[in-house]
Order: sequence, then C-alpha cells, then structure tokens
Amino acid sequence: EILGKDSSFSAQLLEDKCSNGYLQIETARVSGNPLVMKRFVSAGAFEKLSATFQGVDFIYNRIYLNDVTLLSAMQKENKYELAISVKSSFQRVRLKGNDVEIIDPVVMTKTEVVFMSRDVDADVNKGSVFAYTCPSCGATIQDTVDAKCAYCGSDVNSTRYEWIITDIIPGEAYGEYFQANAAEAAGISKIDSVDNLFDV
Repeated sequence: EILGKDSSFSAQLLEDKCSNGYLQIETARVSGNPLVMKRFVSAGAFEKLSATFQGVDFIYNRIYLNDVTLLSAMQKENKYELAISVKSSFQRVRLKGNDVEIIDPVVMTKTEVVFMSRDVDADVNKGSVFAYTCPSCGATIQDTVDAKCAYCGSDVNSTRYEWIITDIIPGEAYGEYFQANAAEAAGISKIDSVDNLFDV
C-alpha cells in the first residue's frame, strides 16, 4: 500500500535511514548536545529524548549496530508509521581527568524499537536530511544542527517530505505495542522473531 503511493519506498533504504538517525541520537546523548539529532527527529521525540540526556556522563568506547530490521507498518490517521528493530552492541566508559573508568567490563547488547513516520500524502522529497539537503527545496543545509532551511524556511524534520524518527521504545515493549494496534499493523508481531530471520 505504501509502495503504491510512494514508488521510492524501500525497506532497506528506511533501515539505513533509521541506522543513521539512531547513531545521531546516541552521538547527541554522549556529547550532551541534543541539537545534533534535531533534524532527524520530530518535535515530540526531541523533547522526550533530550530529557533522557540529563546526567549522562559516559562516552562509548565502541558502539555498532548488529542488525536493523523493519518489523511492521501501519497507518495512523494521516501518517504511515514504521516500527524498526535496532540491535546494538556497545561498551561505555567514563572520562575522569586523564583516566578512563570502564563502566561495562564486556560489550553489552540491547534491542530498541525506533518508530519512523511520514505523511500519507507526502510531497516529493527534493533532498534529504540524511544527505544534508533540505527535503522541501533541495538546498544544502548550512548548519548541520539547523532544523529550518536557511533558503525556504521549511522545517527539515517535517514528515511532509521525509521519514522522521518519532519515538523509541525498549524492545520488550514492542509486543504490547503490536497487540494494541493489531487491527491496523502489518508485519512481525514478536520482536523475538527477528533473530529467527537470520537462521540459515
């Protein structure tokens, strides 16, 4: 149904965009600068995520994404909403003067579900926030932390043109989300099923 309205729709491309946005959020978290993620997230997600940055005093010694998988899609009023599983591995450390304090003695793994939304009747994307160009007019984004285009004045994080991150929940909360939306959602109902997709 989404492909019928948007011939450029691609699960793989959306998983790539999700990966990019997710790592921008983690960069914003450890740098203490929420503006780093602003063009990738909705206003509501910006507020919610920024609040979780308070008191963060660690950086990543390493962080990488194990897999990013589109779980489900649904239409909510005038927007399409995608649920994407993001499994990451990381090791956190804390800097103390010239010393490094290890927080995670081994590499840790977690799974979260990232929600991305776009308007059902979205306009043609003339650029991409993921390529530093305005989705509305195609102009180069002058400052990477700007959420407004310096040329046309449009919000570069608008679901009118681009798939934007609107929320993130723990992986274990996905089953409840899917059940609550089972009548509208199409896709994988249990996040545990994702690992089975990689079995040969």
